[in-house]
Amino acid sequence: MIIGSLASLICTCALTWWQSAWKPKLMYSTVILRKMIGFSVWSLLESMAIWLTGYIGTFMVGLYFADYYVGVYRTSMTTVTGIMSLINSAFASVMFSSLSRLQKDDEAFLREYYRFQRLFGYVLLPLGAGMLLYQSLCVQLLLGSQWGDASFFFGIYSLTMALCVVFAQNLTVVFRSRGNPRLILICQSLYLVFEIALLALGARRGFDGMCVATALAVLAYIAICQVVARIAYKMSVWRLLSQLREPIIATVAMSIVAIAMLVYGRRLPCHHIREYRYAFGAVEPLTGENFFLVMPLCNTNCMTVFLEQLSMHSAGSGGCRCRCPAPPPPPGLAVPVPTPS
Repeated sequence: MIIGSLASLICTCALTWWQSAWKPKLMYSTVILRKMIGFSVWSLLESMAIWLTGYIGTFMVGLYFADYYVGVYRTSMTTVTGIMSLINSAFASVMFSSLSRLQKDDEAFLREYYRFQRLFGYVLLPLGAGMLLYQSLCVQLLLGSQWGDASFFFGIYSLTMALCVVFAQNLTVVFRSRGNPRLILICQSLYLVFEIALLALGARRGFDGMCVATALAVLAYIAICQVVARIAYKMSVWRLLSQLREPIIATVAMSIVAIAMLVYGRRLPCHHIREYRYAFGAVEPLTGENFFLVMPLCNTNCMTVFLEQLSMHSAGSGGCRCRCPAPPPPPGLAVPVPTPS
C-alpha cells in the first residue's frame, strides 16, 4: 500500500512537470521561511483549538452524566457533523482557492464570497430546518429506533450547525485565504470560553439542558465570527443577510409547510404498513409467575417505566399487573403433592 501510494505520487508529479508550461526552480529565502513558519504555527494552534472545542462538550457530558448519555451526545454530534461535512467539503477547497486568488481585490473578493454563501444557503438552511422538524424520522433512518433519546439533540444541533457553516465556518475560510489564521484562533478561544460556561450552566438542568447549552454555544460562535470579521475586514452581516434573502425565504416557506403537515397530517386517515411494539418481561423460574409490559419504543425511558412497574408489582402495591397463569406441566411429568404430616 505504501509503495503504491508513493508510486502514484511520483507519477502524478512527473506528469504534472511534463504537461505544465511553468517549471519549479530551487530557491531558498529566510524571509519566506519565517512567514511560512509563522503561518504554520498559527495553523497548528488553530487546529488544536478546533479539536478542543469539538470535544469539550463530550468531556463535560461524561463528567456530569452516565456513559449512556455520552454515547447519545457524541453519536448525534458525529452524525450531524458528518452530514454537514459532506456538503462543506465539496465547496470549501474550491472556495479557498478562489478567494486566495482574489485577496488583493476587495470588491471581487466579496462578490465571490457572497456567491459561495448563496450556494451554501440554498442547500444547508433547508437541510438544517428539515432535520429539526423531522428529527425523530431522521434518527430512526440514520441511527435506528433504539436511539430515540437522541432525537432532541439531533434536531437542534442540525439547525445550529447549518447556521454555523453558513455564517461562521465560511468566515474561517475568509481568514485563512487572507493569510490570517490567528483570527481563527481568537474566535476559537472565545468560543471555548462561552462553551464551557454555557455547558456548566446547562448541566444543572439535566441532559436536555446540556443539549440546549451546546446549541447556544454554537450561536455564540457565530456571533463571535461575525464581530471579528466586521472589525478586521469591515464585512457587514446585513449585507450577508441581504445576499441570503432568497434561501432564507425558501427555508421559512418550507418550514411552514412542514409544520402544517406535521400538525394537520396526523388528523388525516392513513394506513400504517408497519408498526413496531416492544415487550418488556420478567419471569420467576421457580414459580412461573411473570410480568410483561408492551411499549411503543425500546429505550431508557421505557426500561425505567418497566422497572418501576415491576417493582410495584413485586411489592404488591397495586401497580400495573399483567399476571399470566403458570404453564401446565408437560404430559407424563409427575407433580409433587405435599402430604399432611
